[in-house]
Amino acid sequence: MMRHTAMLMAPAVMIVLAGCSGESELQRLGSDAVAAATTDRNSVTTQRGVTLRRLATGSDYDGFRNSFISPHGRYVSLTDFSTLDLAVRDLSTGQLHRLTNAPDEVGMALRGVFSPDGRHIVYAWAHGPGLQIRVIGFEPDEAGVPRAAEPTIIFHNAELLPIPFDQSPDGRHILANIETPGNTNQLALISTTTGAHQALKSFDWRRPLRAEFSPD
Repeated sequence: MMRHTAMLMAPAVMIVLAGCSGESELQRLGSDAVAAATTDRNSVTTQRGVTLRRLATGSDYDGFRNSFISPHGRYVSLTDFSTLDLAVRDLSTGQLHRLTNAPDEVGMALRGVFSPDGRHIVYAWAHGPGLQIRVIGFEPDEAGVPRAAEPTIIFHNAELLPIPFDQSPDGRHILANIETPGNTNQLALISTTTGAHQALKSFDWRRPLRAEFSPD
């Protein structure tokens, strides 16, 4: 099946829609990227001068499917599927640090998005009916180990399934896709202070795969 993309413009938001494709992402990058990804080395430079670094292999890859890199480039957010916790991997050391403690509260973390200053992560938490949008703050200690604060629930509606995409540059809004009971979707803004949400655009069952705020 052919891949197709489209861009829609909303105020200060870029939305990217993509269809299904039988072509893998590696194939789209070219034969040099395929060779780089299948090498035994953890880092390799392609013929085009792009350095690729392996972050995960095998079952570890699952947690990186909806990962985000922190603004300063030190951490990458992910779901630790061994415990279902929100976690960050320190790219300078390779160490994995869990920020939540799922065994103490039944649930699962999904899609952690860093704040513009890199000190908070907004994520979805699967817990009971609907999905919660939560925010958790963390600070590295003297040894560089992230220490997390207690998470705060920003948004929860038992009938809605919100998934965060991005945070606004001023940190006041979360850009998210919200799936509704009728299997339709809304690209929406969620206030980080009040939890109120405002629909920007509606979709049918074909929801956007990614959306981001423009830098300004």
